[in-house]
Amino acid sequence: MGDVVIWHIGRCGSTVLGSMLNQNPAVQWENEIFRPLLLRKRAGQRIPSMSEAVAAVSARKQKPVQAVEVKFLDAQHLDIFGTNLPDMLAMFLERGFDRFVVLKRRNHLRRMVSHCVAEVTQQYHVEKGSVADLQPIVLDPGSIRVGEKRQSLLAWFREFDDAYARLGSLLARHPHCEVVYEEDLESDPRIGFRKVCAFLGIEPGQVEVLFSRTNPFSLAEILVNYDAIRELIERAGYASMLVEG
Repeated sequence: MGDVVIWHIGRCGSTVLGSMLNQNPAVQWENEIFRPLLLRKRAGQRIPSMSEAVAAVSARKQKPVQAVEVKFLDAQHLDIFGTNLPDMLAMFLERGFDRFVVLKRRNHLRRMVSHCVAEVTQQYHVEKGSVADLQPIVLDPGSIRVGEKRQSLLAWFREFDDAYARLGSLLARHPHCEVVYEEDLESDPRIGFRKVCAFLGIEPGQVEVLFSRTNPFSLAEILVNYDAIRELIERAGYASMLVEG
């Protein structure tokens, strides 16, 4: 068995999970390998091909398992290379990445609120022991940008569902593991960590949780326009995403 790709759409607990994997002597965590190229492309600089970029990462492998992260929405890392998910998956398979972890956050509203708060504060992580600051925001349900695309909140919800379904279909014939934020990371990230270690066939050992939640507040505390968002969410059939705790 080879190396592993962790697929996610952001604000799903990837950093806390990756930081624990990196403490395991068998795992070399590479974080989001395409993010530097995204920044270079936005600056108008030349970027290597997708295959060249992954080959450069593979060349620095020093541990038994190399783990890379990829944001898989069309407007995220796929957009850097103008490619699609099947072609990216095929490229990883060719490069020896043949195990896959899907990191999922079921509550799309919470995911999007976390994204929008981070865009305002530029604070994407909170180290363990630090106190998260409450940052109230007005969430514009008609226009939210994720990656290189801007659309409505409900359109993003539908795209999230479609993207997870598409990825699940592609990975059906390959070894993969699903880690759900609400079940495996939110209350105790070690649950998700041990789940991934079991999937990879490595001993988990003792690790330290290095990060805590960036938004441990209720939606009513964070959203200045909570009542309007609540009405929209309920009307669209997503009332379960308003449930706290």
